Amino acid sequence: MPSAVRKEPGDMPHVRPLLDNALAEVEEQTLAELDLVRGSLRRAVEAALAGDPAIADEVKARGSEFDRRYDEVHDRLMALIARQAPVAGDLRLTMALLHTNDRIERMGAQCLNIATLCCALPAGGGPAPEQLDCLSAMARLADEQVAEAARVFADRDVEGARRLREHDARINEGNRRCFALGITDGDDEARREAAFFVALMARAIERIADNAVDIGKQAAFVVTGRLRS
Repeated sequence: MPSAVRKEPGDMPHVRPLLDNALAEVEEQTLAELDLVRGSLRRAVEAALAGDPAIADEVKARGSEFDRRYDEVHDRLMALIARQAPVAGDLRLTMALLHTNDRIERMGAQCLNIATLCCALPAGGGPAPEQLDCLSAMARLADEQVAEAARVFADRDVEGARRLREHDARINEGNRRCFALGITDGDDEARREAAFFVALMARAIERIADNAVDIGKQAAFVVTGRLRS
């Protein structure tokens, strides 16, 4: 009598719905983290524009929430890999969610960096209005970028991932402009120091947008199995 063929857990009919439901729940939980990023980014830049350390402290207080959400998503995904043994498309989605969760954690860290820099702005020398306008414009573009990254991943929009890269070029240009404004902002020491801090905030926003592009790449990976450059 031939020996019975051993089936992988992913092949078992009663396991498949459990895995599908679990992955759907973790994906929803992961993409919901991007709303937290958007809210923190808005408040951090608001603190910088208003020169309000109290708002910045509010953003910094959210750091533990980012950590908690990151750990929860990571642990759930690792448990799925260990217990459900996802294969093929399910494994690609699991890997993409792990990567996306990591990118979101980095975005949250950049929001905290902006808030920390805001609290460190020197007294007696505010940045130039032109530089703050540039920072504000970058923040609006980055907010759009993060929102679009969530949609692209949810819709598995491969072409949307390409458009994220194109949109990112505008944020990169804003970062360069913000830096250029900072290094030409007068001779007053306190104002030059403040301009340098705002340039670092712009760099943090640029990194948030870059991570949003990476999330779009993960959407393409889920569909195609390839990470597009």
